[in-house]
Amino acid sequence: MVSDLVDYLHNNLLIAHYCGFDISIPLPSYWTFERFLKNTDHEVLSSIMRSQVLRLASEGIIDTSFIGLDSTPVCANTSQNNPKSFITNKFNPDNRPKADKDCRLGVHTASNRTGEKNYEFYWGYKNHVLVVCISGLPICELTTTAETADSSVALDILSKTHSFLPVSECTFLADKGYDVKNIYNQIKDFMTVSASSLLTNAIQKIRSSFRSGFPSVKPDSP
Repeated sequence: MVSDLVDYLHNNLLIAHYCGFDISIPLPSYWTFERFLKNTDHEVLSSIMRSQVLRLASEGIIDTSFIGLDSTPVCANTSQNNPKSFITNKFNPDNRPKADKDCRLGVHTASNRTGEKNYEFYWGYKNHVLVVCISGLPICELTTTAETADSSVALDILSKTHSFLPVSECTFLADKGYDVKNIYNQIKDFMTVSASSLLTNAIQKIRSSFRSGFPSVKPDSP
């Protein structure tokens, strides 16, 4: 992922400039970013993200009336993820990569086509991101090991977000990975504490959308 970041900045110098880099001199190397991530407490980065989200909310640029949750795979930097690798049993759960003892074996869909079952295994992690559906801007994230089910962290990330930005009155969009009864029940209980009729309608929309097979939830018209 660091390699992707370095490539992206080199190919998008305007973005690098907006990020505060001096593009008149060589940009930081892969190893500079690698050291930064290893030596920086994740809570520091989370705190910066929270402050940015709150600033955007105070300026009216974002709100939590229509939010969505999904995850994306984060591959570990190991030869066992290399498609050209011929290591025996490279995706055996007991054969963890020596280069990254913390990563775990996961699986993700390699195609978004309806009815096409094409899956790929990988060693690494998952980044669960809650976004504002209108703008696509992220408001909260949670990183877990790759084997963690999407549905198991939905309530945690909603609760984490609610601790600094209220989400009790929202329309919540998610795919079939979150289609479990436990989420329905607990979100309903959580939202009932400060719920309004708008919230109840949103819950019904979520349930109806999941039952129809595709969660095409839309916010109420003003």
